[in-house]
Amino acid sequence: MEFSIQVVATRLRRPSIPRTAIEARMNVGTRRIALPEGPLWNQTSNWRLEYRLWLPPLCSGRDCMPHRGIITLPPSRADLAVSQACARAVTPAIERALQVVTWLADEKVVLGAAVLFWMYARLDRRNTRPADHMLWCVALAGILPHLFKRLVDRERPDRVVVHSRRHGIPRSGNAWDSFPSGHALHLGAIARPLTRLCPDRFRILVWSSLIALAATRIMLLAHYVSDVVAGLIFGVVLDSMVGRNLASDSQIIRPLREGPTNDN
Repeated sequence: MEFSIQVVATRLRRPSIPRTAIEARMNVGTRRIALPEGPLWNQTSNWRLEYRLWLPPLCSGRDCMPHRGIITLPPSRADLAVSQACARAVTPAIERALQVVTWLADEKVVLGAAVLFWMYARLDRRNTRPADHMLWCVALAGILPHLFKRLVDRERPDRVVVHSRRHGIPRSGNAWDSFPSGHALHLGAIARPLTRLCPDRFRILVWSSLIALAATRIMLLAHYVSDVVAGLIFGVVLDSMVGRNLASDSQIIRPLREGPTNDN
């Protein structure tokens, strides 16, 4: 648990105030902190020394909620090693920059961009099928992470690895919603639709950019490496399933639109 002790010195106007001693004891986990003689009156130099103990709340918001998943998935040694290395390497400036970059893969931002692209494709009457595909992928990608997180409990690395000095590392979402990464699932779901829309010379940049964007979740200690990898895989599988369903629907609808054929 993170705590701090502040000593406040105040010059006294009257040196005749009697000396008082207050002992504050507090249990913090298995440790016992004793603060003897606070506030302490030093009559020789007429200074008052006051001890102040600050303790953050044990939990706040959804962190206070009990475990709700059916399965508790602990992180692997590799996950912990990578998260610990990131916690040692990051600085507050890096974390602030990463928070801005990772916002591009936020669920609401991706959904808004997909809706705008779908509306543009409908008005232009071109690329309607890729627009339908992307919108379905993004909509379903917004639902799947919540279903997984209802089933699987895994504590986020920013609660497990980081304890006292956070170096600017933020607290991300619910403490037990680490698996899988919703950001990575969205990125995996839109990877192939974006690749099809881009020219051939830029397609390799699509995957590299999306993987780098997903890696920001690891640097922010919002997810472990396995959470991000699982999110990307789930997104790719979701994209394949949506593509198959849309292809089968088009094979059924196309003959109905063309009408019955007359062989005579």
